[in-house]
Parts: sequence; C-alpha cells; structure tokens
Amino acid sequence: MQVDSSYCCTLFQFDSSLSKKKQQQVQEMIRYWFESHKGEGDYIANWGYDRLLLLKEAVGEKVRQGFKEELKKCQQYIQANNQVIITIGVGKPAEQFNLHASYEEAKKALKVASKRQAVVFYEELLMDMILEDVSEPVKKEFLSRVLSALLKEKELLETLKCYLSNDQSLKKTAVDLHIHINTLHYRLKQMKELTDIDPKSVKGLTLFYLALSLLE
Repeated sequence: MQVDSSYCCTLFQFDSSLSKKKQQQVQEMIRYWFESHKGEGDYIANWGYDRLLLLKEAVGEKVRQGFKEELKKCQQYIQANNQVIITIGVGKPAEQFNLHASYEEAKKALKVASKRQAVVFYEELLMDMILEDVSEPVKKEFLSRVLSALLKEKELLETLKCYLSNDQSLKKTAVDLHIHINTLHYRLKQMKELTDIDPKSVKGLTLFYLALSLLE
C-alpha cells in the first residue's frame, strides 16, 4: 500500500448461511468484478466467512459517485446470478493512520444497508447516525414507552406507518388505506388516547417516527 495515500473502506456482506461452495462462488464473483474495476492502489481481502473488505484509494467526489453506481451494478449482477442478497457499506476516505475510522463508518453503513438491502455510503446517513449509536436497552425502553400500546393494534400501527410515509397527508393516507377520511381521523384520535402522544403534533410525529425507525 502507498504510505501517503488515503483510502475508504468498503464492506460487502452476503448470507452466512450459504453453503461453503456458494460462499466461495459469490466471493469469486465479487473479486472478478473488483479486478475489472479496480484502481492501481486498490486492495480486496476476505473478511470472515460472509464479508469482503475493499480498500478503495480515495478519489474526487465525481469519481466517488461513479464508484457508487459501479457498486450498484455489481450488487445487481451478483444477486441476479446467485439468488443471494448482497449488501454494501462504504466509509469516508481516511489517511492510513486513521483507517479504522473509515472501517467503523463502513460497518455502520453496512448495518443500515442490510435493513434496506442496498448500497449505503456513510455520508448519506443522517438520522441513522444517531439511531445506530443508541444502546439496545435504551431502544427497548423507548419503544416500550412510545409504541407498546400500538403493537397490539395492528390496524392502528399500519395506519401510523402509512400516515408518516405520506408526509401526514390525510387525503393520501385515506386513499392508500381505502378508508373514509373520517375513519382516519378516528384512528389518529385512538392513537392519541392509547399512547398519550398526538400524531398530529410535531413532537408526536418525531416520537412516532423515531420509534418506527428503531422498530424496523
């Protein structure tokens, strides 16, 4: 490796329950893609049974965007030819002495990518940056306080998800759920009564959005 170069860490992950033969096949395909797209200062290595680590020499923003498109193509090609899910997380560029920072960022990006089954760059993460650093006990306590009453009410929970995904548009939500708008108003009122959180208020929206993000 070039001592004076900067690199970004890229983690590829696939299903660890695959047979050894299938794992090797997927790894070989990723390596084949890498060999045809690598730069002079790039390196790749197996990283456990279900991961590969790519050290990509730092490039400009425009080339980095191109790198993302290539990763998406790689992901789509391997998934289409192997019937497996490949997720990819990419850290920000870092000097070699600080490469561990890029690696930790790649791990966080990979965790989010696994949920979305996508290619995720660390700099794209906003709220996810906060959510990924919240401890499990705090997550459970927060979910219990905000959503415990709704977890038993599937109809209300699905209504809440639809309401938030439609940016609180009552009309769009009612149409998507195939219900009358008065029924939607009634369900939102039920949510408030059950949780003591108003889904129509900014504070209530924030609490519900965070809780649903943690739940997923």
